[in-house]
Amino acid sequence: MSLLQKLMGTDEDSKIKKTVKSVFKQIGFDVKYEGFDEYHNRKRLNLSYEKDDVNVLVGKNGKNIMALEFLINIMLKNRYSLESHLMLDVNQYRKNKDVFLKDIALKAGEEVLKTRKDVILKPLNPYERKIVHTTLKKIKYVRTKSLGKGELKKILVSYAHDEQGI
Repeated sequence: MSLLQKLMGTDEDSKIKKTVKSVFKQIGFDVKYEGFDEYHNRKRLNLSYEKDDVNVLVGKNGKNIMALEFLINIMLKNRYSLESHLMLDVNQYRKNKDVFLKDIALKAGEEVLKTRKDVILKPLNPYERKIVHTTLKKIKYVRTKSLGKGELKKILVSYAHDEQGI
């Protein structure tokens, strides 16, 4: 990629920005672009929003921003045939949530190693469960399993009698 392309962004980036700008303008949120990065094999567009109603934009447990992300990904596919799997992050909400989830996962893993008793985590969406499973996969003698049906599932963290968590 040339220096000019890096400065200007790719054609895909400009299509993404145009679509995101259109959606946020339609719903009355004037967001600022902080740039793209790569996160969990997904392109993440970091946005900032400086007004008091940021909680309305993000929604309870990030539901609104995830719904907007879903909508924008469909629009990108339909308008431009882009399979972008774009992730939106407003005011680093998702980044901070990821740190929080990793911390919860590690504490549950430590508790299981210490007591050898199961720990059940509260219901999480698929993205959040992936973070927990990935975090605990690295710990010897700890295994995880999703419990329940539907989008929100609990995670069972348990002691494994061998290093691979089997």
